[in-house]
Amino acid sequence: AVQSWRERAPPLRALRPKDARRVCELADASSKRGGECGSSFLARQLRVARVALALANSPGDAKHAELVSKICLRNAVVAPFARGGALFGRQAMRPTTTTTQNQTENQKHAQKNFAGAYSVRAEYPARLNLAGGWTDTPPYALERVGAVLHVAVLVEETLSTASGSGGGKLKRPIAATARVDPALPRGTLRLVTDDTTETIMDIREMLTHDDPTHHFALLRACASLAIAPQYVLSGKDKEELLSGKDKDKATNQKTLAEVLDAFTGVPNAGVEIATRVDLPRGSGLGTSSILALAILHALHEMGTRMRWTPNGGGEETLNTQWAGRSAVVGGDADAVITESAHTRETRAAIATPSSRHAFNAVLAVEQMMGTGGGGQDAIG
Repeated sequence: AVQSWRERAPPLRALRPKDARRVCELADASSKRGGECGSSFLARQLRVARVALALANSPGDAKHAELVSKICLRNAVVAPFARGGALFGRQAMRPTTTTTQNQTENQKHAQKNFAGAYSVRAEYPARLNLAGGWTDTPPYALERVGAVLHVAVLVEETLSTASGSGGGKLKRPIAATARVDPALPRGTLRLVTDDTTETIMDIREMLTHDDPTHHFALLRACASLAIAPQYVLSGKDKEELLSGKDKDKATNQKTLAEVLDAFTGVPNAGVEIATRVDLPRGSGLGTSSILALAILHALHEMGTRMRWTPNGGGEETLNTQWAGRSAVVGGDADAVITESAHTRETRAAIATPSSRHAFNAVLAVEQMMGTGGGGQDAIG
């Protein structure tokens, strides 16, 4: 379509990827159906991304076009979380126009101020993909229907040298622990993975997560999406929110301490996120996406002090058995949730967010990191 525009309209030949948005506006203005095609935010972002790539005429243009398209794709996936309100933690239990009795109880629960340390661990199996990988990945999955076949797999907790087939206990190899603790300084976010620790005291540092080679990029992205979703958009929108230059949104500007207080309901405390993956890095078993889901799961239960049951009902809930499990635990990040700890859970249950929203949140985390990644990883 862009090539035909170039041939019929000489002025378009001088346009560059940075003008992709203007090209789409011109196309909409000259077509009665243009407004319909570009009516949704997601559709507009994808169109601008494709036009930017098509306008590239040189290596320099191509590099800039790729950057434009990545930003557009990221915003298309992440914007619903930035603009739709919180999905995780105590701040997600807000009144709605169709409030049920259970939701009313949840909202009463959300008004409480909690005290003392509280830790939740979430564990998940790995994922072995058999066919269809990447057909569930944006932008393909946003424009077509992907089809993926995979199985969830456990690993041995210990290996037996007496048997070639192993014989150790099976466990879920991917785990995350979220802990709120008044012993940590207020406004502290501590990230722990691979025996390495990072301490964050500023919200801007938490929101710097777009370098996938950074050791804590995944943990930062998950924390940002769960704790401060209003700030996760790319570029100008995020800068205006953080700086307070956007007067209509300036009231949303908060410090890391304020967003942690709102998320946990524990005044004057810090938060720690610790992860454990008993699989080789880069194994292709869905570790990054599934770990993202485990982190979001643990953070949600820590913030609400409730047991998350996303398959509890609703049209958007997948009719499947939930493969993850969680429990309130102590401070040992290397411990494994025992079956007895899992079955004697007495916490009240919360069904939101739904499975579908959780899986979309994982897609958003992958886009925030700049790595992409598909829904089949998390669903596995």
